[in-house]
Amino acid sequence: MTHATMAPINNHCAVCSEPGKLCGSCENIYYCGPVCQKDDWKVHKLLCRSFKAAREPPGPNMMRVITFPFEASKPEFRWMPIRPGKVQCPVVGNYFDPSFGSTKHAQTNAMGFPQDPKTGKKLALRITVRVRDTSMFDGASLNRAVNHLCDGTTHQLFKGPALAYGTGVGSEDGKHVNLDTTHLNVLKDWLVIGFCVNKNQEAYLARYNEENTMFGSGIPKDCANEMSTELRKKGENPPTFHPQDFDTPEFLQWYEDLEQFKQKWVAKKQAEQVANGIRVPVKFPHPIGEEELAWRTEMRMSGRVLNHDIMMHIMKDSAARICGAVRDR
Repeated sequence: MTHATMAPINNHCAVCSEPGKLCGSCENIYYCGPVCQKDDWKVHKLLCRSFKAAREPPGPNMMRVITFPFEASKPEFRWMPIRPGKVQCPVVGNYFDPSFGSTKHAQTNAMGFPQDPKTGKKLALRITVRVRDTSMFDGASLNRAVNHLCDGTTHQLFKGPALAYGTGVGSEDGKHVNLDTTHLNVLKDWLVIGFCVNKNQEAYLARYNEENTMFGSGIPKDCANEMSTELRKKGENPPTFHPQDFDTPEFLQWYEDLEQFKQKWVAKKQAEQVANGIRVPVKFPHPIGEEELAWRTEMRMSGRVLNHDIMMHIMKDSAARICGAVRDR
């Protein structure tokens, strides 16, 4: 069932947080007065007048996303069907058209954030940005809509089409959230700044890299095999995934379970090395705590850490499609 059309959560000004009044055009965002409204107009005007037409869903089980067509000069609202699952996301159809005339749907890369990029404050939702995963090397043009919104300054190049969608956090974890005009500013901040950096990120990343140096990139085969064995003992069969499944909610859940199992597996291997007299680098005197585990989970959920073997499958599959299409020209 589709959520009701999302309205602003309070009547606070979008600029200064003082009590405000609804914008008379879109009736979706609050301003305390003409000064703040004028300050925000450069961004808000890109979606203000188009919101009323996109206020209500055209049918059941639809979610409102913000698209950045690469040939357009500004972002647009669009309703897309909801893909069912624990984490609801849009069914994008042919929005990310594959290059070189391939008949397969293009694979996409998802990057999500639940924190304000400027302040680090938790948002009321997670915003995910999706781009075609081959856009950086398949000849796609620079995304004009993103470039216009950000005045030409972004934390990475955005080429080809892009879109953003919302999902809930906390008690609404994984359920879709309809994006509206109130989300454009924080989306712009992410496009310009990138992810909010944890104050301990350097140390956390060093430990993560040390584990991968000791036990192989991503999730070691022995670790995956051991988890599969445990599942079979419980009467469960390990799932089989193909490259085109790597951005599905089912795969992301499986990968999350596998990563959690890996943490226990790594600790066990380290203990075995110590017991056998093998010297283990002593760089981390304290065990991984809740904050670091949460950081690792967020790194995976945000798309910043991806299993090396999975990435190689994606790149090989994408390269094969492109090279094959070029040969057929």
